[in-house]
Amino acid sequence: MKKIKWTEERLTYLVENYQHRTDVQIATEIGLAKGAVKAKRYALGLHSYHKNGRKSYRWTPEQEAYLLEQSKTQPIKLIAKELGFTYGATVERLLKLRHADDRALAKVGSYTAQEIAYIKANFYTKTLNQIGKELGRTKVSIYHKARGLGLHRTDENRSQITQTPTSFTDRQIARYLASSKLELQQELLRYPELIDLKRKQYVLNRTLKA
Repeated sequence: MKKIKWTEERLTYLVENYQHRTDVQIATEIGLAKGAVKAKRYALGLHSYHKNGRKSYRWTPEQEAYLLEQSKTQPIKLIAKELGFTYGATVERLLKLRHADDRALAKVGSYTAQEIAYIKANFYTKTLNQIGKELGRTKVSIYHKARGLGLHRTDENRSQITQTPTSFTDRQIARYLASSKLELQQELLRYPELIDLKRKQYVLNRTLKA
């Protein structure tokens, strides 16, 4: 029996389309038998097509960065176990990240001095998604640029980022940042993403009356 050859293009197509296309449709489009597609899907742990879609699991930027880095030296099955995802879900995410990475790498070398300064100033206080949105770049591109700049986050850094005052009440923000009006004004200027100009004044007024 002739061995079926799963090229990178075929595997990528399967991973990117199994959620919204049937095995028959995928098989027709990549030139393989339905049974071959189904067998490969099972081997990767990918759920079958369903008209109502399938449950998705959210990946954090840190998990994606870890996956990209560790996949260079570690087996995917081991990484999947460490991150708490199925093998199929991990393979799927890795393929998507690598494609995004290829597109982002073209931008990595074209950062302006202002963008680099912004990344350095905010790398330890904002998520990769936040920095990327504000600079109009992908989080993968930001990740690679940060690595090129020698920026690395510790567990403590990540904890501080997830505990930013953005989810606190106005009074809690004021107490978190400072006790005096001058200190509060200075701190609010350091965190422009927390509150818009009107809300800054609102927080100041509430703090002074507290």
